[in-house]
Amino acid sequence: MTVFNDEDVVASGRIFIQPTAPSIFPANSDGTGDAAAVLLRVDGDGMRTTQTIFSDGAVGSRAADPITFNSEDERLILVLFGTGIRAGLQLRVRVNGEEMPVLGFAASGEFVGLDQINVELLRSLIGAGEVEIQVIVDGVVANTVTVNMG
Repeated sequence: MTVFNDEDVVASGRIFIQPTAPSIFPANSDGTGDAAAVLLRVDGDGMRTTQTIFSDGAVGSRAADPITFNSEDERLILVLFGTGIRAGLQLRVRVNGEEMPVLGFAASGEFVGLDQINVELLRSLIGAGEVEIQVIVDGVVANTVTVNMG
């Protein structure tokens, strides 16, 4: 790429264009820390409830609330939000270094550029405390965010 100011070359260099450039939104808007996510609880009867996973303080002071399983037959689905994900062909999510089942990912439909990832949290995470979430789209690693697994 070459940048001109009138006829003069101001700068030049190579640029790389990729189909995906994943980024996961944190609760504190600084690119790191607690995930700006929602937890979907599905009990054994299929009843669904949602909850936020961080305290609702001012931006920059939000803290993760512990995620716990309420019963043996409950499923927990973490709904992550980000951008640069929808064009991906393969998505993987690791929580605390462990591969989690990705249930789906797509444009959210509510806001331009907002993507959503639904990932099931496995019971092996019970009591793990603060854990890192790593999202990989077509081999490209997004920024790391965290959740508190009690």
